[in-house]
Amino acid sequence: MRQRTLGTMRIFAGLLLITGMCFFTAAASAQGGPPGPHPMGWGLGGPGGFSDWGLAKVVTGEPYTAQAITTMQQTLSDGTTITRKVTASIARDSDGRTMRSQVMSGFGNGHAPNGATLVTIFDPVAHQRIEYDTARKTARIFVLPQGPPAGAPGGREARPGHGRRPGPPSGSSRPNVVRESLPPQTLDGVTVQGSKTTVTIAAGAMGNDKPLVSTEERWYSSDLQMILSSTRNDPRFGQTTYIVSNLQQGAPNPSLFQVPAGYQTKTVDLTSHHFTP
Repeated sequence: MRQRTLGTMRIFAGLLLITGMCFFTAAASAQGGPPGPHPMGWGLGGPGGFSDWGLAKVVTGEPYTAQAITTMQQTLSDGTTITRKVTASIARDSDGRTMRSQVMSGFGNGHAPNGATLVTIFDPVAHQRIEYDTARKTARIFVLPQGPPAGAPGGREARPGHGRRPGPPSGSSRPNVVRESLPPQTLDGVTVQGSKTTVTIAAGAMGNDKPLVSTEERWYSSDLQMILSSTRNDPRFGQTTYIVSNLQQGAPNPSLFQVPAGYQTKTVDLTSHHFTP
């Protein structure tokens, strides 16, 4: 049963892995503060409020439209710099529907060809998750169970320290995690609370001859219940930044949460499935 359950969950998770945000370590996911990026990508407070499985935390009465820009930069040992940038349009309406529209540039895969616009919609009112791409003009509608899965709207929300990945092997040193609060600031007219986490992996813990130190800053809006900016520096993977820009608070166009006319639609009924942590 657990194998079947995990297979179902991967339906939701597959499209979110394209961003490469798996660079976040287990130690970083264990930090405190408001919900934020999950090691696999987006946490409940991340882009558009999308959770690990492509669902979203339901936040009503706080509609917005914005752009979410993720930039990943890594410098190799020979000095070569690899930069990937993902720009997405995100929105939420007053009923808690969320939308994320992203151009698949440099991330072509089996779900959507390179250059296609991939749109993901979570509709808690209709209990549906919708995904469609503009190149194939096809859409899939997942009919969700009435009872929310763990970590999704109304369910047991994932919190730091719960459901984390396994730590280092027995006998090795666990990372040292230091957290601190930062003075509030204003981004796009919204007050955000800041936090900084420093994770130190001791020399020898994973074959490293020197300590590995990574840092992450997050700026979280309690009103919108989402992260508006984050920067992570890790010597193993480089720098990853995420920022919400052009934030407009107010009702978005209802068409953003609908499949365009003329698309071939396939419905997948998941109401008989059981979701477990």
